[in-house]
Amino acid sequence: EMPTFYPYMGARDNLKILARLVGGVSTAGIGSLLDLVGLCQAADRPYRTYSLGMNSRLSTAGALLGEPELVILDEPTNGLDPAGIVQFRSLVRGLADEGRAVLLSSHQLNEVQQVCDRVAIVHAGEVVTEGLVGSLLQAQRVMKITVSDVERALEILADLTWVRTARVEHGAIVITGEAPGPFALGEALARCGVWIGRAQRIEGSLEHLFMDLTQPSDTEEFSASNGAAGGSAIGRER
Repeated sequence: EMPTFYPYMGARDNLKILARLVGGVSTAGIGSLLDLVGLCQAADRPYRTYSLGMNSRLSTAGALLGEPELVILDEPTNGLDPAGIVQFRSLVRGLADEGRAVLLSSHQLNEVQQVCDRVAIVHAGEVVTEGLVGSLLQAQRVMKITVSDVERALEILADLTWVRTARVEHGAIVITGEAPGPFALGEALARCGVWIGRAQRIEGSLEHLFMDLTQPSDTEEFSASNGAAGGSAIGRER
């Protein structure tokens, strides 16, 4: 995530040294690599003057030395500005189009969702799910509702077997799960005196999936003061 290069050398010379350390890697393509990651103009500036984003660009260039069939990247968009992130997406898709595999780790789930074909979610040192991104998102059903009584609604939702998780976001409740019928949620809440003001389906995301898989299994309340989620939440073991 935070590699260290020789601080008094620029990107070009650092890559030349790295190529020699790896062995059997030609230095002829270093100029093209620097252009690919957007470091041409800073190629000969001392590394110690580089920003965090430039550090990430140089790290990516180092991983691409020798045109490996498998490229492993750790937090590759760390410090990149929006334009740099878009450029990185294009770079990764280009590698995939060439038939090369890219394995990356990242906490930026939105970026992972946009650039990766397959994903594995790791929590507490264990893989909790893995598969094609499209398939995982398609299997996820997410609904956002506003209700007359948030705390009471959370209590009711905790008893519904088809609700996986429910948490409060900006005054609304975000629910993951699969209702047995189109009106099942409204009926369950109305029977207990809670009314839905607004309900909408929202697209599944890796962020919602991660929260679904890693939230506590028992009903738990979080307050904005403890910084856990800025509201209340429930999760259910499956």
